[in-house]
Amino acid sequence: MRSALNTAVREGLIASNPLPQIRLHKPTRPHPVIWTDERVAAWRRDGAHPPVAVWTLRQMITFLAGIEDDRLAPLWWLIALRGLRRGEAAALHHEDLDAGACELTVTHQLLALPGELYCGPPKSRASNRTITLDQAGTRQLAEHAIAQAVDSLHHQTAEQRRSDTRTHTGPGWQHGRRCCSSPGPAVSRCSYRSCGCSRGRYVGTEHAKVPRGVRGDR
Repeated sequence: MRSALNTAVREGLIASNPLPQIRLHKPTRPHPVIWTDERVAAWRRDGAHPPVAVWTLRQMITFLAGIEDDRLAPLWWLIALRGLRRGEAAALHHEDLDAGACELTVTHQLLALPGELYCGPPKSRASNRTITLDQAGTRQLAEHAIAQAVDSLHHQTAEQRRSDTRTHTGPGWQHGRRCCSSPGPAVSRCSYRSCGCSRGRYVGTEHAKVPRGVRGDR
């Protein structure tokens, strides 16, 4: 804002910058406190909690043990033990991990905007950083990346099969039946008026691939 108003002054759009006359109270950042047993009891009793609170070592161990079999366990491990922000962890790519050097590079963060997700640079210049990992953490992330790639491939294959089944738009499908684009000899003219093909078509089950006329289907 100050820079934009100074530019407006230089270009003669306004006589002076009004910001120096404005006094704003600086916001006070809340001081983090520990989740003591008393604070945990108050939170469970009536929902009261401090603005910023951090776990004890025992609470951290309990959490990590509880999510050990979770699909996103490596993500929780990174946030808990390496201090990544939520958006930074969500924006990680497979190529950000150097498994050989046991290092992870943070260059992006994912932000939830109204109606969309925005992937941009981290919060500050210092947030562009390389984090050193231990061997166990590196192995977790590498195995998670492999599992993600396999799941993505299976998902894409399943979606394509479902799409072909619903719309019959896969190879050789026309008008709800396997028609003239199927491989094999043309034995009779297609009887589908809307098809307009002049070659033979298959009827019956797809795996049998019995041409019309061979089985006496009329």
